[in-house]
Amino acid sequence: MPLGANMDSIPERGIIFNKFSNTKLTLLFLAVEGQRKGGDIAFETLLYLQSLEINVQLIVCGCKPPEHFSNPDMKVVPFLNKNEESDYKKFVDILSTIHFLILPTKADCSSLVSEEANAYGVPSISSITGGIPDIVKDGINGFCLTLESRGNDYGKLIHQLYSDKIKYKKLVESSRMRFEESLNWPVWAEKFRKIID
Repeated sequence: MPLGANMDSIPERGIIFNKFSNTKLTLLFLAVEGQRKGGDIAFETLLYLQSLEINVQLIVCGCKPPEHFSNPDMKVVPFLNKNEESDYKKFVDILSTIHFLILPTKADCSSLVSEEANAYGVPSISSITGGIPDIVKDGINGFCLTLESRGNDYGKLIHQLYSDKIKYKKLVESSRMRFEESLNWPVWAEKFRKIID
């Protein structure tokens, strides 16, 4: 049974549409352990989308990439402490305007960051490992690729999803719906109560 997203308050549903005013395809790589979470693949994805001459940006938040991962369209945001009001506002601003969470993790028992992203209507593009596929359901709130997938595979999928504006909008809405129906603590508590009963 999936745990709830790590957030004190649920954002208003209308916030999921803010991203449509952002004309630059914006990806977020949110991780403290950049190597294990697949930071190299996220960077490869940026390069692939640039090769298609797409107006794209990769935001790296929570970790500092190695120096050889440098690109004018990559923005690095230091670790954000959501208990601090200013950091929390930055976190909300980022999640309100990005189009995809990219998390090509090599090992994970779950993906609370995917749940947080879904609360803002952001689809999660992740990998088939651990409990990730229990959180991220293909075509509903994102997609899971194989552990062998590289940046070009992630890039092709993201390009395909983002290019069809009608399908992308549906994916945004179903990502939020997945959060509302399954990936929050009130739902978890109700399901857990029924199990205990």
